[in-house]
Amino acid sequence: MKNIYEVIDDIKNIKLEDNPSKLIKYLIAIDGEYFPSTIMLDKARAIQLSEENEYNLDDAKNIIEMILQVEPDYIPAYIEMGCFYDTVMDDPKRAIDIFNKGISIAQHLIEELFLSKAEALVSIGKHEEAAILNQSLKRKNSLKKL
Repeated sequence: MKNIYEVIDDIKNIKLEDNPSKLIKYLIAIDGEYFPSTIMLDKARAIQLSEENEYNLDDAKNIIEMILQVEPDYIPAYIEMGCFYDTVMDDPKRAIDIFNKGISIAQHLIEELFLSKAEALVSIGKHEEAAILNQSLKRKNSLKKL
């Protein structure tokens, strides 16, 4: 069996859309282990796209759920889970709930980025630019309340 670094190198050269079955072959080598979310999300996508493998759609859903448990701020997993419910499970209402949760988390992360950038601007003496950034953030927050 290949070590994880060899598997990752092999995976980098496979385009998911072109050959999901080949990608599944490599991802089987890491079955049962948790690896970076990007790799796990690729595994879930490959399962959904591949027709002949030992996995099913519940496995794909379980992988995405596991990603969200381990990394609840990982926005691409919300996108994938929302698309899964919308297109695969034909449950757009559930998809919308998932998308809304992802949007809420993304907005919070963006706010953290704005505030951290403002703090960095203050630390290098760019108070006016930091104030403008803070005002922009306050405007966005007041619009969300409407």
